[in-house]
Amino acid sequence: MGRSLAVAMWSFAEWNGDHLDAGPEQTPNDMKLAAVSIHAVCAVAYIASNQENGPVPAKEIAEMLKIPHETLLKTLQQLARWRILKSKRGRHGGFLLLKSAHSTTLLEIPEVTEGPFNANLSVERPADCSLMVTNRLESVVRDALVQVKGLLCYTTVSHLIANSP
Repeated sequence: MGRSLAVAMWSFAEWNGDHLDAGPEQTPNDMKLAAVSIHAVCAVAYIASNQENGPVPAKEIAEMLKIPHETLLKTLQQLARWRILKSKRGRHGGFLLLKSAHSTTLLEIPEVTEGPFNANLSVERPADCSLMVTNRLESVVRDALVQVKGLLCYTTVSHLIANSP
């Protein structure tokens, strides 16, 4: 169960990084989930799927996600400081979810790794477009961002791991 889930999520992360990156023309206002946030979400989902036998070692998670152990460990420690994960030291140490997968939202995790969700998409005002149209477009964009934040706040880790093979 855990292995195929990790591979599927890593495939999504690779797709996200390879295909949604707009390249050099990308502006600071472009909405994009950073790789560290994708790794964090994938790691939390992997832990949720595999913690039934105790703490999940960071090395195991890093191997499944094919990312450097040290890089992932920093992210996991950050999630533990923010009380999303609990770390256990020692020979049989690793990480556990501090609260259930049903109550850990997809908004919480990226906010730990990237800061508060304050996506700000601006709408350029071309000279040949009416002010009324661009004002309405800005309103639609703001509404869309509110909906995105609401969806991330509503969706939990348990939604990601439900029905995984």
